[in-house]
Amino acid sequence: MTQTETSQVLKLIKIAYPHSFSKLTKEDMIAMLKLWTNSFKADALPEVYRAAREYIMVGKFAPTIADIRERMTVMQPSGDSAVIEQQFSNSWMDELGLIEEAII
Repeated sequence: MTQTETSQVLKLIKIAYPHSFSKLTKEDMIAMLKLWTNSFKADALPEVYRAAREYIMVGKFAPTIADIRERMTVMQPSGDSAVIEQQFSNSWMDELGLIEEAII
Protein backbone atom coordinates (compact mmCIF):
# COMPACT_ATOMS: atom_id res chain seq x y z
CA MET A 1 0.00 0.00 0.00
CA THR A 2 1.03 3.56 -0.51
CA GLN A 3 1.16 6.14 2.25
CA THR A 4 -2.09 7.66 0.96
CA GLU A 5 -3.83 4.27 1.05
CA THR A 6 -2.48 3.58 4.53
CA SER A 7 -3.79 6.96 5.64
CA GLN A 8 -7.25 5.95 4.44
CA VAL A 9 -7.16 2.74 6.47
CA LEU A 10 -5.99 4.63 9.56
CA LYS A 11 -8.76 7.18 9.02
CA LEU A 12 -11.30 4.34 9.09
CA ILE A 13 -9.79 2.98 12.30
CA LYS A 14 -9.71 6.45 13.84
CA ILE A 15 -13.40 6.94 13.11
CA ALA A 16 -14.25 3.55 14.63
CA TYR A 17 -12.06 4.10 17.72
CA PRO A 18 -11.87 7.89 18.24
CA HIS A 19 -10.70 7.70 21.85
CA SER A 20 -7.64 5.68 20.89
CA PHE A 21 -6.37 8.59 18.83
CA SER A 22 -7.50 11.53 20.95
CA LYS A 23 -4.24 12.05 22.84
CA LEU A 24 -1.84 11.47 19.95
CA THR A 25 0.23 14.44 18.87
CA LYS A 26 0.80 15.35 15.24
CA GLU A 27 4.28 13.81 15.52
CA ASP A 28 2.76 10.60 16.90
CA MET A 29 0.33 10.43 13.98
CA ILE A 30 3.13 10.94 11.46
CA ALA A 31 5.21 8.22 13.11
CA MET A 32 2.20 5.89 13.16
CA LEU A 33 1.51 6.53 9.48
CA LYS A 34 5.13 5.77 8.58
CA LEU A 35 5.16 2.58 10.62
CA TRP A 36 1.87 1.30 9.20
CA THR A 37 2.91 2.25 5.65
CA ASN A 38 6.16 0.33 6.00
CA SER A 39 4.40 -2.63 7.62
CA PHE A 40 1.84 -2.99 4.81
CA LYS A 41 3.89 -1.80 1.83
CA ALA A 42 3.76 -5.23 0.17
CA ASP A 43 0.00 -5.63 0.69
CA ALA A 44 -2.91 -4.47 -1.44
CA LEU A 45 -5.39 -1.94 -0.07
CA PRO A 46 -8.47 -4.19 -0.52
CA GLU A 47 -7.03 -6.93 1.69
CA VAL A 48 -5.88 -4.56 4.45
CA TYR A 49 -9.12 -2.59 4.32
CA ARG A 50 -11.19 -5.78 4.49
CA ALA A 51 -9.14 -7.01 7.45
CA ALA A 52 -9.62 -3.67 9.21
CA ARG A 53 -13.37 -3.76 8.58
CA GLU A 54 -13.65 -7.32 9.87
CA TYR A 55 -11.62 -6.44 12.95
CA ILE A 56 -13.77 -3.37 13.67
CA MET A 57 -16.86 -5.57 13.74
CA VAL A 58 -15.52 -7.61 16.68
CA GLY A 59 -12.63 -5.70 18.28
CA LYS A 60 -13.27 -3.67 21.40
CA PHE A 61 -10.02 -1.75 21.08
CA ALA A 62 -8.20 -0.16 18.16
CA PRO A 63 -6.26 -2.77 16.21
CA THR A 64 -2.50 -3.08 16.17
CA ILE A 65 -0.53 -3.95 13.05
CA ALA A 66 -0.40 -7.52 14.38
CA ASP A 67 -4.21 -7.60 14.75
CA ILE A 68 -4.71 -6.60 11.11
CA ARG A 69 -1.97 -8.96 9.92
CA GLU A 70 -3.56 -11.83 11.88
CA ARG A 71 -6.98 -11.04 10.43
CA MET A 72 -5.48 -11.07 6.93
CA THR A 73 -4.05 -14.56 7.46
CA VAL A 74 -7.40 -16.05 8.44
CA MET A 75 -9.53 -14.36 5.77
CA GLN A 76 -10.91 -16.58 3.05
CA PRO A 77 -9.72 -15.84 -0.49
CA SER A 78 -12.11 -13.47 -2.20
CA GLY A 79 -12.05 -14.96 -5.70
CA ASP A 80 -11.13 -13.21 -8.94
CA SER A 81 -8.80 -10.37 -7.95
CA ALA A 82 -9.76 -8.07 -10.85
CA VAL A 83 -13.46 -8.30 -10.01
CA ILE A 84 -12.78 -7.88 -6.30
CA GLU A 85 -10.58 -4.85 -6.97
CA GLN A 86 -13.35 -3.13 -8.96
CA GLN A 87 -16.02 -3.94 -6.37
CA PHE A 88 -13.73 -2.72 -3.62
CA SER A 89 -12.94 0.49 -5.46
CA ASN A 90 -16.61 1.32 -5.88
CA SER A 91 -17.65 0.41 -2.33
CA TRP A 92 -14.59 2.06 -0.76
CA MET A 93 -15.27 5.37 -2.49
CA ASP A 94 -18.96 5.25 -1.52
CA GLU A 95 -18.13 4.45 2.10
CA LEU A 96 -15.37 7.05 2.35
CA GLY A 97 -17.73 9.66 0.94
CA LEU A 98 -20.36 8.80 3.53
CA ILE A 99 -17.82 8.98 6.32
CA GLU A 100 -16.55 12.38 5.19
CA GLU A 101 -20.12 13.70 4.87
CA ALA A 102 -20.90 12.54 8.41
CA ILE A 103 -17.81 14.22 9.82
CA ILE A 104 -18.31 17.51 8.01
